[in-house]
Amino acid sequence: MSNSFKIPADVEQRIRQRDMLCVYCHKVMIYPYRHDRHSDSPTIEHLREEEPFYWDKGLKEEDLAICCGSCNSSRRRKKLIDWFKTTYCTDEERNINENTVAKPVREYLQRISVMKITYDKGVDALNVTLRTGSVVKTVAVAHEVMLDLDKRGNVLHVEVIEAGAKL
Repeated sequence: MSNSFKIPADVEQRIRQRDMLCVYCHKVMIYPYRHDRHSDSPTIEHLREEEPFYWDKGLKEEDLAICCGSCNSSRRRKKLIDWFKTTYCTDEERNINENTVAKPVREYLQRISVMKITYDKGVDALNVTLRTGSVVKTVAVAHEVMLDLDKRGNVLHVEVIEAGAKL
């Protein structure tokens, strides 16, 4: 294991073989990593902006990619959708957005952005899932409307109790 995120060597090797170009700007990167050429060197990219960031804490291969040091430094811990709106990404030469990124990033975006609506007839509740994540708090915003929030306060789910009578 040669990385600080405790990613097993075989997993890291698979990701590095898959992502020979930066997954965002498609730059040809310098292998192996060179500190004096950080912006052109490959770096491990966490597609999730939230924990876990370490393999032994639940980090998954599908949440990892390889990107150039420039893109990694620009993004930091921004949500991908928010980062795509920055001048770094909207620059004519880079043109980084959800349509131009490499397949692993597009697949990640599909996994996290699928809105799902379900109805539980047994308890007459409508649930709208806006994004994936861990619920840390549920807040009542109206008598029969609840919001599930993650640790940053992002809304993950909206639940409407006695929905049949309201719709």
